[in-house]
Amino acid sequence: MAFIGLLIGLLATCLSAIAERIKSRGLDRTAEAMGVVAFILIAAPIYGFLFLLLGAPIIDLFNN
Repeated sequence: MAFIGLLIGLLATCLSAIAERIKSRGLDRTAEAMGVVAFILIAAPIYGFLFLLLGAPIIDLFNN
């Protein structure tokens, strides 16, 4: 699991670096889209963890 997280982080870092190079060539929209994808790759595991941490007890309250 940690290895998968490491790969996702590496992929997001590479996408961010590629987006900066593309932005320097004048393709702002493409770079912006790649930056959004990199942000989603970084933020998705954080939101997933927060959902498990906070969402599971809330759902459990309604099931009882």
